[in-house]
Amino acid sequence: MRRLSIGMMATIVAVAFAGAASAAPSISLTWTSTTGTGTTGGSSIDASPGDVVRLLISVNADANGLTFAGVSLGWDAGDLVGQNALECPAPENSIPGTCSDGGGFVPPFYSPFAPGVVVGAGSASSFDAGGTPPPITTTMFVGSIEFVVGAGATNETVSIFYVPAIDSVNDGLGNVFFPGASASLVVPEPGTAALLGLGLGALGFLGRRRS
Repeated sequence: MRRLSIGMMATIVAVAFAGAASAAPSISLTWTSTTGTGTTGGSSIDASPGDVVRLLISVNADANGLTFAGVSLGWDAGDLVGQNALECPAPENSIPGTCSDGGGFVPPFYSPFAPGVVVGAGSASSFDAGGTPPPITTTMFVGSIEFVVGAGATNETVSIFYVPAIDSVNDGLGNVFFPGASASLVVPEPGTAALLGLGLGALGFLGRRRS
């Protein structure tokens, strides 16, 4: 019985250690606004050509917190046009241009290392902010960007990438991570809405005939 208890304890400790070792910061990409009718609040949104949609980049801390986050975004330049890229955006951050723990007025207050985001055809680099400990323990709202949906857009993806020697996510112990994330934008084919309308019209016609 004594040997079994020791073995069970060793197993529990090993599992707990493995869970702690595998913990790492993560990134969330969230659509926060649209000029169209798509539903916001998730990583996927429906849109139509001409819509302007806003994407928020959130870096979520692990148990060791965050002291720096630098990430870039890539997308299909032929179907989406990026604009109005901001670091430490408001209203997610209470102080525009300053990233804080969860976006509030509680320290630490982190600033962009290299202010400004370079937005080109199909990419935006780099959204970054950091500082000295104490680390951010919850979430750093590191950036936001708007996209204008092009006429040829269909199923589009916006993905995180890291510029070598510039971008990374660093925790409070100095560990360096490169977590991935993506967001999707779905534009129905031009004939889909028409077919749907035709189908609904036919159902209405049949309903009237039956009545």
